[in-house]
Amino acid sequence: MASYRFCRTDDWPLLAAAHAACFAPHFPGTPALDVPGLKRAAREIDLWASSAMVAREGESPVAVLLATKRPASSLVWRLGVHPQHLRRGHGRHLLTSLASKLAILGPPRLEAELPAALPGALAFFEACGFGREVAWRDFALDAPLTAPPPSDLVVPVTLDELVGHRALDGRVRRPWARTLETLAKRGESIRGLAVASEARIEAHLLYEDDEASGERRLLAAGCADPARSELWLELLLRHGASAAGRVVFERVAPQEVPFGLFERLGFVPGAATLGLARDARPG
Repeated sequence: MASYRFCRTDDWPLLAAAHAACFAPHFPGTPALDVPGLKRAAREIDLWASSAMVAREGESPVAVLLATKRPASSLVWRLGVHPQHLRRGHGRHLLTSLASKLAILGPPRLEAELPAALPGALAFFEACGFGREVAWRDFALDAPLTAPPPSDLVVPVTLDELVGHRALDGRVRRPWARTLETLAKRGESIRGLAVASEARIEAHLLYEDDEASGERRLLAAGCADPARSELWLELLLRHGASAAGRVVFERVAPQEVPFGLFERLGFVPGAATLGLARDARPG
């Protein structure tokens, strides 16, 4: 008989062990998640121990759920069942328990981000009341773009300046790793470029350089006037991707950057991810 319980901050070692036993076997390429990694996730993406659950039979973990928590919504960040304990209702029980807790304490919205290549996982979440909201796509550029001529239109910009000018479109659902709340926690490592007029910031591009891998990771992009998005975003992408090695932009929505623009510039499309959500409240 399995026992289920929500966790506390002193349960990080238990959660790390449960993640290794129940989640990692299904995703061999996923980096190991140790106690420091869990604490880093708590700082950067608001992973909450009190929104995490472990199912155990005796002392052995058989299922684990890790969830984030912010005022407007929570994200099911990791959910896994031990390979020897599949199809016994453990995953559904953990998800239902979290939703019931959020229905009382909030927030009322529960989100998930799932690889489109896992139809079984998508069917499970949809059976648990989740609906599809957005389809994201990864893009990568392996060779630098040709540098455009210098332009007075392109200026450096900070995340704080974009926030101050209300240039980040809150209507587009971004993945949890690229929401404004997450980016704000990354601080000084984020750089940006913008096309600015006297009236407003017309378009923007935020990025971060990974010194270890040499990659440039694009973090946010957008244009105030959708009719001019290809013009302004191509200018910013050419500036942002001309002095870098490999450039990646993960989980992009077509409302952020037209996918045709990526392909025209030589970016290669990669994995697709679906953003799902449900109301935690019953009915």
